[in-house]
Amino acid sequence: MTLSIFLKVILIGILASIAMFYALDFAIPLKLYSGFFYTMLLFFILYTTTVYLVGSASIGSKIKNLFVYLVLYNVIIKLLFSFIIVFIYVKQFAPQSKAFLIPFLLVYLIFTACETYILDRQARSV
Repeated sequence: MTLSIFLKVILIGILASIAMFYALDFAIPLKLYSGFFYTMLLFFILYTTTVYLVGSASIGSKIKNLFVYLVLYNVIIKLLFSFIIVFIYVKQFAPQSKAFLIPFLLVYLIFTACETYILDRQARSV
């Protein structure tokens, strides 16, 4: 996968996340959680970029199963970091509503789809 395709996928993920956040805000008041939303967006941009870079490096590795390990560990690591960030947010800001989870799930699902597409394209390039 080329860098330009990766950047397009990331840009689509960012735009889709922001559009969905503000579209959902018409039905559910979410602007109160915009700081958390943008924090999660930044986290997933950085995380997906890291996965892309590690995936690119593992494709050319002499260890044949390294890319498979990346995919497996990726799921566990992403879940762990996500839970830690949500836990810290809840402890730090004590949100009154559980609606803060909507922006989190929104970004999580969109970037999981982007990440899956990126890893799939990388796997097919072998």
